[in-house]
Amino acid sequence: MASHGYNILIPFASFIAMSCFGLMDSGKAAGIGPSFTVVTDLFPATRSSHQEEMSATEWILALDEAKSQAARTRITDQLKKLGPETLQAIKTAPQGLSRQTELTLQRIANEIEKNINSKRTRATRITLVGEFQSDEVFAAIQSQTGIRFFGKTESDLPARKWQLEDVVFWQAVDQILDAYQLAIGDDSSPGIIHVVDAALDRKKLHNRGYSSLLRAQAISYSTGARKSPLAKDRLKVEIRWEPSITPTQIVIDHKKIFLKTRSGKVIRSTKSDKVNYQVQRQQTHVVVDLEFEKLSEGPKSLASAKLLLDLTAPLGKKEFVFDDLEKANAQSLRHADMKVTLDSTTATDENQCKVDMKFFLDNAGDSLESHRGWMFQNLSQLVDAKGNRILPSRIVTTMQKKDRMGFSFFFEKPDGPAGCKFIYQSPTSIQKIPIEIEINNIELE
Repeated sequence: MASHGYNILIPFASFIAMSCFGLMDSGKAAGIGPSFTVVTDLFPATRSSHQEEMSATEWILALDEAKSQAARTRITDQLKKLGPETLQAIKTAPQGLSRQTELTLQRIANEIEKNINSKRTRATRITLVGEFQSDEVFAAIQSQTGIRFFGKTESDLPARKWQLEDVVFWQAVDQILDAYQLAIGDDSSPGIIHVVDAALDRKKLHNRGYSSLLRAQAISYSTGARKSPLAKDRLKVEIRWEPSITPTQIVIDHKKIFLKTRSGKVIRSTKSDKVNYQVQRQQTHVVVDLEFEKLSEGPKSLASAKLLLDLTAPLGKKEFVFDDLEKANAQSLRHADMKVTLDSTTATDENQCKVDMKFFLDNAGDSLESHRGWMFQNLSQLVDAKGNRILPSRIVTTMQKKDRMGFSFFFEKPDGPAGCKFIYQSPTSIQKIPIEIEINNIELE
């Protein structure tokens, strides 16, 4: 067996996996007492139950002992299934693993992180069953989602019974707010929802539609001058995303937007371009102005309005930590789609420490080209031997390409980088999410 730099007794569960997955050399257990032959077909039920009990650390040890590629593949699949448990076990993996195992664990970690990031593009769901005071309702949602509510959430509102089971976030929130005659304040911020009295909500329309991470609300409708051939009707729609994500842009294709009247007539947008809405850091929603040929019958309601859009969001924020600046030159770290390389560290004539770093982002598409602002929101810092955190006094962009960027960070550190860590905090994926959303039964008056 490969040496791990320490003496170890292999747990029985690990032994079962080693025998079942062909990890024993020539059917014998080497180094565990007398040699013997394992006949795995005699106890298939036992094999299954013990495999289910194995921890991620035990699977990692079994991976390092595997003697065939088939066995390594099967164990790799087991580690991927354990997801976050495997990520934690990889962080604390024992010393002395083979280089092949270390590389395999890196690939497994990247796949798990990518899968976790992908799940973040799905709607959060809420379960609330029983009788609660209003403050208990909002506390329960915060406990389940991490999203905080403030404002009119006091317990003096009457208690109510709720039967919400696995309901999409925005639908659940709207049901609760409507029941208490409350609304979402315009001064909400990422991760925080301001709750106000519904009487303070000045929107003229209140019809809503939901899809995945988004909530769309028709907020006003205006008609052009009836006698003007150039007049247009306009529908304003507020698009609000879950507070758990921070999109960088929303692209709406006006060729794929249309209204449907009560009579079944389909009216397409008079615009044909794609409009790119750049989302600022503290923004929680965008308001879209939809333009249509004027409706000759002057309807009091519409059957529906449908929009197709692409939402781009950075996901999976992580810290890339380079523990020793003096030894970290040309060192690379990777999480999910993001690879960060620390190229060099030098002392400048101005008593500063200069750190040269670059990153490469898999599957970036046009995300870096179209919205670079999110990269300058990423936190970079030095941590000295005493634990003091030092932010850069200056940042210089040294490279810009479609899928990568380079920077020089300058830190006030007269005594040089000795004993310092460099930390770069960044999202690890960028996801472009196509979304179709429809608002039904829009009352225009």
